[in-house]
Amino acid sequence: MYKVILADDEPLILAGLRRKIDWNALGFEIVGECTNGKMLMDEVLAKDPDLLILDIQMPHMTGLEALHAIRNISSASSIVISGFSDFAYAQEALRYGVIDYLLKPVSSALLQDAVLKAKQRLDITTVQGRRSASLMFHFLRMNADKMPDSVLLSHLALSGSHRYYWLVAFHGSCSLLENAGEEIVMFRYDGDTMIAVIHLDEIPDDCRAFITSRFQFDGDAGLCRPFEELRQFARAADEAITALETAWFRHGIYLWSTENEEQSIKFFLQQLEQKGQNSAEISGMLSTLPAYLLEHRLNVRSAEAIYNTLLARSRTHAQGQPVRYHSWKEIKSQYKSADYLLSDLHRMLVPGADGDDSASSSRAVVFKVKSILQKDYAQPLSLQSMASRFHIDNSYLSSLFREETGKTFTNYLTEIRVQHACEYLRTTALTNNKIAQLCGFTSDSYMKKVFRKVLGITPSVYRAQAQSNGKAAENVLGPFNQEEERT
Repeated sequence: MYKVILADDEPLILAGLRRKIDWNALGFEIVGECTNGKMLMDEVLAKDPDLLILDIQMPHMTGLEALHAIRNISSASSIVISGFSDFAYAQEALRYGVIDYLLKPVSSALLQDAVLKAKQRLDITTVQGRRSASLMFHFLRMNADKMPDSVLLSHLALSGSHRYYWLVAFHGSCSLLENAGEEIVMFRYDGDTMIAVIHLDEIPDDCRAFITSRFQFDGDAGLCRPFEELRQFARAADEAITALETAWFRHGIYLWSTENEEQSIKFFLQQLEQKGQNSAEISGMLSTLPAYLLEHRLNVRSAEAIYNTLLARSRTHAQGQPVRYHSWKEIKSQYKSADYLLSDLHRMLVPGADGDDSASSSRAVVFKVKSILQKDYAQPLSLQSMASRFHIDNSYLSSLFREETGKTFTNYLTEIRVQHACEYLRTTALTNNKIAQLCGFTSDSYMKKVFRKVLGITPSVYRAQAQSNGKAAENVLGPFNQEEERT
């Protein structure tokens, strides 16, 4: 049940509002009735309602004054009733995001229509409706091009009376401040991402100023290109979300644009190529990439293209190694922040830029990785986690590691774990399950499987042989130990 508070300075009107419709059947419970604006403020603080139905003229504090004050303490939706048909009153009320403006005397039909409209909004924006709203958004994204506008408008709780549609994606918390005649509905997209669907007559000249005047949000925002046909909903959603992703480089409000995208990317790469092998100039050029993306309205797909082009050109892949194209999702997962990404690009373009030559630098990285594996073998370790730790590409680290050790990363780590497990089996009475935990195996059954593959016997058989043969089994990983001595 959604909670509703009624407010009017005339008791007879309050009684009429209470009786005109079946509130419970519509999913509402009346939790308060007020006869002035001050009482309404107190009730809002005490009851935390979902919907307010209030008169525009009340003593102590008018309905408009109350709306202005309430929006700072509550996210409740509101319906205004008034005996004044003056457009100025209605316009002022709409600025505060009211769902409807009803003239007295209010008919049961009009009141019910307004309350149902409020419920549609609440189902989308409240915690109670987040899951269904998220599912609804994904449903519309998948099926908008197959559905008539009338059905889509019904799902979106929009009138269809304006010309344009506009989608804005937000990171973090977001709430509606006000509107000036536009219709706005909010969806929970995924995790901490919200999507606002705006229905309006004109696209503002300053899009960023418009967004900050209509929404209160503590993160970033991404805007699609405005569109006039709802069958373009899926394309618009992709644009807004992709534009939002660009904020990973630098916080802000990003607008989707494909205008001169190819030329802008090409120009940036040409400018970078002109720097030759000048470390300082390349570093300076790369540091401007986030600002360049923002200035030229480029997005993460442009950044993805730039990254893969530089990766292919870099000296680290100049030895004939195949270069796999990396998606933006893969790129982002490898780096903690844009600074790490830019630092890695600099290293790839200028090997030895840290003051060492590329060969010794590579050996140093592998040596550090080996040291970590030998020390932290009992912890969950992966090639990707090591690559991320040293801010280098997964495939590049894999190639370096094999070149320096003659083994794959996985085989090297497995041999370390088997070696330590053998030590425990020879020298302790610990159970196989405990030894597996101490050596980084996910279970004793997995350790058994690895032992069969590496040694050709199970841990139990190894223990029995070690106990009967003394140290005869101690050097079963002799080749591994010799390789360690060489490094």
